[in-house]
Amino acid sequence: MLDDLRALVEFAHAGSIAGAADRLFRTPSAITRQVQRLEAALGAELLDRSVKPPRLNSLGSKVLEQARDLLQRTEALKSLTSSDAEPHGLLRIGLAHALAEGTLIEPIQALTEKYPKVRLRLSSELTGELIHRLLAGELDVAAVLLPEGKTAPPPLLTNIIASDRMEIVQGAAGNYDQKDVVLVTHSANGS
Repeated sequence: MLDDLRALVEFAHAGSIAGAADRLFRTPSAITRQVQRLEAALGAELLDRSVKPPRLNSLGSKVLEQARDLLQRTEALKSLTSSDAEPHGLLRIGLAHALAEGTLIEPIQALTEKYPKVRLRLSSELTGELIHRLLAGELDVAAVLLPEGKTAPPPLLTNIIASDRMEIVQGAAGNYDQKDVVLVTHSANGS
């Protein structure tokens, strides 16, 4: 049943059977069978198939929350029983777009060399989406870009590993003076 729950979680994340199949390295028909098997085991439909592509119905959304929690707890249980063993399993890493361009390539390669039994799933997105996916349990860790003095929302933990500066660059023909540059910011509280 855990594989069937995993198929449901990946379906929800990808938004389609084909997307879930790609993420799980299976065929779309295999994902369809897993979702149907899960529905049969639970005795209820989880997808609204009256729309194309199918999407989770209200019960499916509730089952999804429980499935994510159960899969996380299962992974935690596995790690308890193998605390002396070499780290292994899937590590889902999110990278802010700017960091995915090469900044973290060497540390990621070093990680795979040090722990060859760890499988990595990398995704590159905007910081806000990465934080959302961490909170939803879809990522294990993320390297994000946050303004100075900001941290990720609870219950996430923030560990500053580097800081950087931002510069305005103009071409040789540019005629902008520093006083002409205005940075506009917006925060959640409207300021």
